[in-house]
Amino acid sequence: MKLNDIKPYPKNAKKHDQTQISNVAQSIKEFGFVQPIVVDKNNVIIIGHCRYLALLQLGYKEIPNDWVKKVDLSETDAARLRILDNKTNESAWDFDLLKETMTKLDFSVYDIDWNLPTIEDIDGLFEEDKNSKEKDPKTVTCPKCGNIFEV
Repeated sequence: MKLNDIKPYPKNAKKHDQTQISNVAQSIKEFGFVQPIVVDKNNVIIIGHCRYLALLQLGYKEIPNDWVKKVDLSETDAARLRILDNKTNESAWDFDLLKETMTKLDFSVYDIDWNLPTIEDIDGLFEEDKNSKEKDPKTVTCPKCGNIFEV
């Protein structure tokens, strides 16, 4: 499929800066294209705008057909999926497991601000979570990032 045949959705609410596009391009170079771009019956992107931009940055003119998944959705359902796909990918980290894994891996070729709290950031930043009486009193919420931790 010609990459020019795929059309970005002009009202896509999710923004991608150059750093993110470059990081996705690096990931494609390193691991291959592992997640398809989802398009509607007119080849307008529903999911995968950043992957599309990364392919352009890498100089692709054509891509294999299995890199694109075509779905037949109404405009309303396509709009809902566009937003839901981005929002439902947001979740909190288990910082203990993340630290255990990340300390063994090299991400130096990526320009990523992990935005993870350090011990210095955590110290004094938490407050007891008074929003719910059902939670363990040792559960705290980070007012800076909103993540809930057990301490």
